[in-house]
Amino acid sequence: MIFFTLFVICFIHLTLIQNAFSAFERMNPPVNVSNFISYIAICAIIKDEREDDLREWVEYHHKMGIGKFYLHDNGNISVAAMFPDYIEQKIVDVQDRKDLAPQLNVYNKCIRNYRNYHRWIALIDADEFIVTRNQCSIPRVMKKYEGYGGLVLNWRLFCSSGHRSRPPGGILTNYWSCTDHYHVKSIVNTDYGVSHYGNPHICHYSHDKYAVDTDYWRVFNAYVVPRPSLFEIIFINHYHLKSKEDYDRNIKRGRADAPTPSPKNDKYFWANDASCQKNCSVLKMPEKPARDCPLSTFAFIQPPSFE
Repeated sequence: MIFFTLFVICFIHLTLIQNAFSAFERMNPPVNVSNFISYIAICAIIKDEREDDLREWVEYHHKMGIGKFYLHDNGNISVAAMFPDYIEQKIVDVQDRKDLAPQLNVYNKCIRNYRNYHRWIALIDADEFIVTRNQCSIPRVMKKYEGYGGLVLNWRLFCSSGHRSRPPGGILTNYWSCTDHYHVKSIVNTDYGVSHYGNPHICHYSHDKYAVDTDYWRVFNAYVVPRPSLFEIIFINHYHLKSKEDYDRNIKRGRADAPTPSPKNDKYFWANDASCQKNCSVLKMPEKPARDCPLSTFAFIQPPSFE
């Protein structure tokens, strides 16, 4: 009887999800590209980031081809006060979100409310930098994946690089110790992205679409075993530790993805810092807007279909 009850509950749950996807397809026809503000946008939760770090993140991505930033302020340090110039130019849009753990709600809102203004929306954090080979523009690379529900990018984790106190000069020039990681983040195709359910790393899609990694392999969850080819075209530099001083500050400010305090502590810092055994290239701020590289620059390989 118990197994039958569980079966019925699972069946009802799956039916509700399927009905939700069908409703999404009926209510949201393909995006009208004539309404686009920009080809690709970033949606992010911001929680008491340092102003110089956040400006570096925005300026880097804007030069790489991101045309719009939807920043949701979940902290006590005003994000709007950091970007009067970008707000006036309508590059940055800041909204207050002071509720507990709003990350998933914000991601869902961005997919729902801004899908008509962009082909892609990247759902990343302010310590994650999207990297392309030879700093080719992000929109140029993304055009190769328009037939899919989304593109997931693996993390390249950066650690302290020996910094105990916060070094001068920003994030990009100061960190090089790294390791490739299985976690991914999503760039969602607005024609097909539906929502996040319980996980900020992966999205659900409509119209029988799905996410792929950069090798076009279908992705089923938030974990993709890192292999060298996934760091050849486009990936994410995730500066998750930085200096010990930065790490301690970040732990104290709280979380945007859960209402509970962070379980991370000094032991977590030292263990993760020791795992970064590689020396990676320092990411540079583009001197001018990124160029549209020839697609021959990239080795796009289409694997056999799963279908």
